[in-house]
Amino acid sequence: MSLDIQDTLSKRGLLQVCEKAQWERYLYQGREGWAYPIFNMTGKPHSTRQLRWRSADGNKPKFSWVNGQPSGAKYYYLGDLKQAIKAGRGTLYIAFGDLDMLTFQAAGIQNVLTWFGELSVPDGLIEHLDLLGVENLKLYPDCDSIGMQTAWKVWEMTDAVALNCEFYRLPYEMGSKKDTNDLWIDSAFDALKFKQALVDCPPIPINELALYNRTLAKSLTKSPDETIHDLWIEYIEKVKTLLGTPVLREGHVDRWLCPLPSHTEKHPSFRISYDKVPHGWPNCSCGIQDDKDAWKQVGAALGIVWQDYLKEHTPQPILRGNLNQVPETIQPAIELDEFYSIRSMTLHDLSEELQGVKTLSEPILMPFSTLHQFEGMCEVMWTGKLIFTLGVSGGGKTSFMETNLEKLLRDGYDAIVFGPEWTGGEYAQRSIHRNGDIMHAGISNRELDFHKLALWEQANNVEPKKRRGQLLPEDRIKGIVGLSCQLQNWPGEAYYLQKKRDTTFDMLLEMTGRIIEKKRQQGRRVPFLFWDYIDRTPSFGKRDFEWLELVAEKLKTFCMDMDIVGWVFAQPRKDDSQNVRDGKVLDASSARNLSDNQCNLYLTLNLVYEDGRATNRGIINVVKNSTGKTGQVEVFTDLQHLAWIDKEVQKQTSNLNGGYNNGE
Repeated sequence: MSLDIQDTLSKRGLLQVCEKAQWERYLYQGREGWAYPIFNMTGKPHSTRQLRWRSADGNKPKFSWVNGQPSGAKYYYLGDLKQAIKAGRGTLYIAFGDLDMLTFQAAGIQNVLTWFGELSVPDGLIEHLDLLGVENLKLYPDCDSIGMQTAWKVWEMTDAVALNCEFYRLPYEMGSKKDTNDLWIDSAFDALKFKQALVDCPPIPINELALYNRTLAKSLTKSPDETIHDLWIEYIEKVKTLLGTPVLREGHVDRWLCPLPSHTEKHPSFRISYDKVPHGWPNCSCGIQDDKDAWKQVGAALGIVWQDYLKEHTPQPILRGNLNQVPETIQPAIELDEFYSIRSMTLHDLSEELQGVKTLSEPILMPFSTLHQFEGMCEVMWTGKLIFTLGVSGGGKTSFMETNLEKLLRDGYDAIVFGPEWTGGEYAQRSIHRNGDIMHAGISNRELDFHKLALWEQANNVEPKKRRGQLLPEDRIKGIVGLSCQLQNWPGEAYYLQKKRDTTFDMLLEMTGRIIEKKRQQGRRVPFLFWDYIDRTPSFGKRDFEWLELVAEKLKTFCMDMDIVGWVFAQPRKDDSQNVRDGKVLDASSARNLSDNQCNLYLTLNLVYEDGRATNRGIINVVKNSTGKTGQVEVFTDLQHLAWIDKEVQKQTSNLNGGYNNGE
């Protein structure tokens, strides 16, 4: 590519993804631009000879086909789109042009496609989406009438089928004619900021989209596409009022002197014709009828400018910035040359680590030792990594978390716990229940609850015949107190995050960071963050896949920045509870809102059922394991005492795939 062509893509933050998509500099009919292949569903080019051409100067025509359009090529996307949609839980983004599609790709969003020409929505779109397994569409229309018209056409096509279609408005402060690539530029090519910006975009009401019905627009007026039709009609009627009383009436035709300052006349040749347009169209000997902006010219001549009228009568949004402030072009955050220096530095650091010159990040053995057979993250956990664990409601995922947490506390590690379903006191009570056999002080949560109920009834002078509590014998209380003292003597500490009603996710991360820094200054080892569970992350109404993927991505970045191991728990879809009872083992596709994109280790917990009843066994499925093996192992459980037992029922070598999963 020539330097100027390369620079254009670089300023858009698309140079690398365009190179991946095989964009090449191409001189077409004497004009500078790019040519690129169109790929099929398998990720291979339809044709190596037939290419799509895009101009670099922005003049019309902007696009063309080199050697004709490949047969069957209706859409533009990269990679295995069907698999990407599956990983996105059936969600597909509709991009508004090739550069918009590549923008999503550059931000790490693979489940996206577009077509050729915004308004040229393919007739077979619904059938194609069904073939791809799409359940949910997300569209971020360009900030112009063409984008809104395209969105409306998609809505019309999807309205009659069982397909959820969502439309979101790009930030107002970006101004008109902007698109998702401008949002990518404003995000400084930071994928996390870009995804957060998408999540923050407000929905577009369907009734607003209906204003951009192109057929309706043509039947009402000859106005340009960018007008909002009801205001446009009001504007026309206002202009006609300002014309005043006709100078001459001939039948059904009213005549005036031409209001345009450029046309001076003695005889009234200006008239309004209703023969083609219901609301009338200006006609005059000056030829104004041939101008698509005829009504705008007449209105301006009479002192009512269309743009001012539109601005005055359109409800103004709450702006998050200065509408008149045009953002400067942001250069890429990382120059290409830096990649080589980063690589060299990394290799140098690695050499020093291997020679013992440089301090290593702390390796921590997986507390659940039965998993060591799978190696990788199942054996040695490194800080800066993220672990996902998936389990059905009531399937023991919190008990599994506590089983591993308490082993780490006994080994002297501190941990921060986010678990809004339980208070710190309730976690302590669960620990007493789980560890009761240590001093023969086995006690159930129910017994503890009814003992505390009895104490409350005594303190509040409840009539004896109305009391329901049951005091524990004194010797059992002494045993529990002794057990509590022993648990307090563990060298590690657990710090429980307190979530209030108005606490945001970012506030929780900030609070966690402060705790870690404070405890480290005190000489504590705080290498763990347990998040139970991700669906309970404060979202203020956002419960979709994109929101929780963003949460996971932020947690991964946080773990890297703070040099800790993050252990995140999640629940699958509701119907998977029955699937587990029927003997199905959960995998990553079972997760309701959590893919394996951000994690280094992905486990699923599956209780073993016989005759419809849970046994004392459970299967741990290692779905993803960076640099280690994947497979399944069966272990003992004791969920009556809220524990998973670190003991294998029998060797499950037949279930191991024996290979290594290097997919980070």
